[in-house]
Amino acid sequence: MKQVIPNVFIIGAPKCGTSSMAAYLSEHPNVCMSTPKEPTYFSNDLWQNTKNIDDYAHYFSHLNENHKVICDATPIYLYSKVAIQNILKYQPSAKFIIMLRNPVDAAYSLFYEWQNRGAITNDNFESLWRKGYNVSGGLYNIYEWTCFGAQIKRLLNQVDSARIHVIYFDEMEESPKDIYEKVLEFLNLPFDGRKNFDAYNQSKISRSLLLSKILHYLYDIRRSLKVPKLGLGIFRLIEEYNLIASKRPPLDPIFLKEMQDCYRSDLNLLSTLLQRDFSYWIHDDLLKMNEKFHSQVHPTFFIVGAPKCGTTFLHEVLSYHPKICVSSEKEPSFFAKDLDHHKMSIDEYLEFFSHANKNTVCIGEASTNYFRSEVAIKNIIAFQPNAKIIVMIRNPVDAIQSLFYEQQTSGLTLSRKFPKDWKNKMMGGASYFKWFCFGEQLLKLYRIVDKERVHVIVYDDLVRDSGDVYRSVLSFLGLENDFQNDFRPRNRSKIPRSNILSTFLYLVNFVTETFRIPRLKTGLLNRLVKLNTVDSIRTPLPDSMLKEIAEAYKTDINLLSDLLKRDFSCWHR
Repeated sequence: MKQVIPNVFIIGAPKCGTSSMAAYLSEHPNVCMSTPKEPTYFSNDLWQNTKNIDDYAHYFSHLNENHKVICDATPIYLYSKVAIQNILKYQPSAKFIIMLRNPVDAAYSLFYEWQNRGAITNDNFESLWRKGYNVSGGLYNIYEWTCFGAQIKRLLNQVDSARIHVIYFDEMEESPKDIYEKVLEFLNLPFDGRKNFDAYNQSKISRSLLLSKILHYLYDIRRSLKVPKLGLGIFRLIEEYNLIASKRPPLDPIFLKEMQDCYRSDLNLLSTLLQRDFSYWIHDDLLKMNEKFHSQVHPTFFIVGAPKCGTTFLHEVLSYHPKICVSSEKEPSFFAKDLDHHKMSIDEYLEFFSHANKNTVCIGEASTNYFRSEVAIKNIIAFQPNAKIIVMIRNPVDAIQSLFYEQQTSGLTLSRKFPKDWKNKMMGGASYFKWFCFGEQLLKLYRIVDKERVHVIVYDDLVRDSGDVYRSVLSFLGLENDFQNDFRPRNRSKIPRSNILSTFLYLVNFVTETFRIPRLKTGLLNRLVKLNTVDSIRTPLPDSMLKEIAEAYKTDINLLSDLLKRDFSCWHR
């Protein structure tokens, strides 16, 4: 077969509408479109479906005398560092069509595309992004693939702008016929009367990530062993079966802002290169979020921890104040994105405060894992820059014992005795020891939030005079005393009623965490936990274990003493 070199290339970007445009052009009588799409012949720095120029010609075997345009649609060429120069060696006068999109949307869509193909197995886009965007040795760096400014700059350094036509995804969604006609004009082709402009390669998710991964390995093996295709389309059929049309969950607004900030400099470059303002790509969603944020009630103070330090008591007594609205449920954990996989939308989160009324002055919530989270405080300040933070601390020797017994009753551990290897025992993404390093956690908090907006409550003071502590909180929040006098302890010492029920609850929690099953809002699990708890004085730990725990926390307690200008040395004696 004689050598065929296209004169037009749709070079990118992935997930920006290239499949639709290629499909439209493939039905034009004067266009010979590569079949199948994406020969990838010129991107030898990434991957190639064909490495031989003669094999490449087979993608255009349907070429006839009516075809004035021969088009290769391979969207990875724009990202490739060598594809454009390789193309120009064969076709110096080539024309290029580029399709671009809001990079945040493109990155999110690309994540699912690669996941569906088994190229990545991480099932959470946000966690992948926070790990540095990289998988597979950097080949699948989502951020770099969607930095369109840098890619367009490389293209313009090699190709005259007169031979480049840029299409914007949002405009194509709005007016596909107009965009199509402009492409034909760029290619010097007549309009073919096309009426159908359905979108191709729309949003899909995998039925099975395992099957996607197996298919990816089989593709890799076939390529490495140079096994020829049988032409039966078996892989393609399995791949199509494994994909189902589905809308993707919206990105969390705080994470969305973080992504937009990452792309800001590249979009400024793109705006300069293409003489077009792309700032709306990183502002529109935030403006909508802010409009919603300011039109709804939202928390202004946060009880961030620590667990077993009186947070349940404070959350409840504050709920009785006529000018305070606290979350309808304790522990929303919305901002602890690194710890809580039960993701909720901003609307679901704000629903916790829907009972606020015209008399409400302060709105708050209590989530005890915020204090130890690496990202929660930063997320809170991004959401509410003037937030006030309440921290409750306790002798870690007492707190760690109390937490262990609570884990028993809640079915979060099968251990019946306090673990001897407690310092290395993992729970909720951290060791038991790390949960109560209050000095270290408070130091990190002070680096993010001004001390004037942080109120620290010591559990010893709460036990000694609950009313005085309560009034100090009201003063911190700028509220008057409501003369409340019900300061009975809440969430008191408990032990499991039934070891069998504890084991069942443990299995439920294990399955939920392992398979990332969303929480049911029936409250059934909470009712089972309450059924399994009975008030009781707990058996104290042996003196040797107590001394070991106290000694382990000595350095952190000294740090806490320095930060709060208060002597806590009695905690480690």
